[in-house]
Amino acid sequence: MTDVQSNHESGKAPLLSEATLFRMSRYLNVLEEFMQGGVERVSTRKLADLLNVNPAVVKQDFLPLNVRGQTGVGYAVPELLTAIREVFLARSPFHFAIVGFGNIGQALANYISFERQGFKLRAIFDINPKLHNYSVRGVPVFDIDKIPIMCRECCVEIGVICTPASTAQEIANLLVAGDVRGIWNFAPTELIVPSEVILVHEHLTRGLLTLSYHIGQRHDMERTCQEYSSLSENK
Repeated sequence: MTDVQSNHESGKAPLLSEATLFRMSRYLNVLEEFMQGGVERVSTRKLADLLNVNPAVVKQDFLPLNVRGQTGVGYAVPELLTAIREVFLARSPFHFAIVGFGNIGQALANYISFERQGFKLRAIFDINPKLHNYSVRGVPVFDIDKIPIMCRECCVEIGVICTPASTAQEIANLLVAGDVRGIWNFAPTELIVPSEVILVHEHLTRGLLTLSYHIGQRHDMERTCQEYSSLSENK
């Protein structure tokens, strides 16, 4: 689950709402699975059912894309996948750096699918000197005081913050000093960055909180139905 702050648009991709971008990322995941499974064509209805949205929404989302489906047979999966990838990766590859080499940072650094999707890890930073001789697939871990200079030297566009909340703003300031254009924040705190820097907050607990709310609502509804049924039987 993410929050996005952005006052800046660039590239040749179509201008899309955050809701549409979210659905596009889900289409991308589904289509990649279809490609791996050898599926050649997919209908609007199939995609709508998988994403639990109205087919009209899917058709509207695909209007800005330079791809057309055929009545009765749907879209060619490779063509649709390429068109959606271009929405996100019109200027790929994007270089990114990770700050904080704890559990989250290590998981992201070892996620090999990033590179396939157009994102290249160029540097890792951590405050712990014991990690400074470590590397992930040839990408070394540097001290955080090297963030500005290394980000500029490696042409890093996206900084990923995986530090405790107490140091996240300091890290964001260092990334801004390194001329990054976007920050993906995993720290559980709000950040202040210049308006030209795009900021995405990744709230790891929001999904669980949302699920717990809906489970609670369903539980209350089931209990109410059971109580109503018991009253009806006792009449």
